[in-house]
Amino acid sequence: MGDAAGLFGVALLGYSTLGALWGWLRPRVLTEVTEDGAGLALIANTDASVNSYMWFVVLTGLLGVAVGSLAVAATRTRPSTRGVLWSGLCAVTGALAFFLVGDAVSHALHTIPDLPTVQPGQQVELVTDLDPTVALIAAPLMATMAHWCGLVMRQWQEI
Repeated sequence: MGDAAGLFGVALLGYSTLGALWGWLRPRVLTEVTEDGAGLALIANTDASVNSYMWFVVLTGLLGVAVGSLAVAATRTRPSTRGVLWSGLCAVTGALAFFLVGDAVSHALHTIPDLPTVQPGQQVELVTDLDPTVALIAAPLMATMAHWCGLVMRQWQEI
């Protein structure tokens, strides 16, 4: 297995593992079944979606720094733009895996109940939907910047 494939595998494994942890710890909203039993009313933690989004960006960004740094450490060949772009591609693919695994875990743990089976006034914890499209840029940005900075530092040490 080459360095590039190894980086891709490590990135997917790391992002998926932390994505599952994020999904397990993801902020939830507290709702209550309405009196007529036809819907759910929000009770508490209305900023859960903002916190969830923030943690997604922070964690994927930090993992991006790790991917970029690992790519520099594993590079045995001459530095190239292709290597920087590969670390960005590994990071964006990892961030997507982070989201998919985390979202699956959080929705498996906190499913929307079948409303006819619950009593009015019963409290239910749910996770809100998250659209990660804009946040997916954090990981590759941080990975490519860390990779580039690592290459600059390596060249600086050789002078």
